[in-house]
Amino acid sequence: MATLAHVAAGLVIGRVHAQAATGASRLASFVVFTGVAVLPDLDIVLSDSRVGGGSVLAHRGISHSLGMAIAVGTVVWLLLRRFASRWPPLRTALAAGIAMASNGLLDIFSAGGEGVTLLWPLVDARLQSVWRPIPDAPVESLLTTVRGIRCLLLESAGCLPAFAWALSRRAPMARSSHVALQVIRDSWGTKER
Repeated sequence: MATLAHVAAGLVIGRVHAQAATGASRLASFVVFTGVAVLPDLDIVLSDSRVGGGSVLAHRGISHSLGMAIAVGTVVWLLLRRFASRWPPLRTALAAGIAMASNGLLDIFSAGGEGVTLLWPLVDARLQSVWRPIPDAPVESLLTTVRGIRCLLLESAGCLPAFAWALSRRAPMARSSHVALQVIRDSWGTKER
């Protein structure tokens, strides 16, 4: 499980979502999108107790799929449009969907496991990359074994640039995210509410 990579992805997505916000708004964005990025890994509870390893309900199953990410983004968009929010519905929904999808996409590059049902509901097959640079740490003994500590240190080193950028005070914001959102708005003929 690429735990630190999921946290790093959530922080980066939260930073882009928050743009130049500071204080509580930026912190809320970090917390929300890091939570969404880690959310698919709650399926590990099912895989350890009630569901067999090959099932789409097991760890790295449907909760890690792009279909689930689209569903989460859609629900977030509908809720924010229905209930007043300080966060723009379209940008927040896209960020939530990307955060959710990041978990499955990162896990494809994780060494170990049975693969990810990334294309569910279209395909039940579990996918894995040939190139898997992210160490798969032993969850139950992460900090109590040499292998667990080694995996944690390797993942920390790989995620350090993402953590540094997301948490820095004056990191330059990518203008491309603003341009991409404007193109989507223009093509759909919608306005942010």
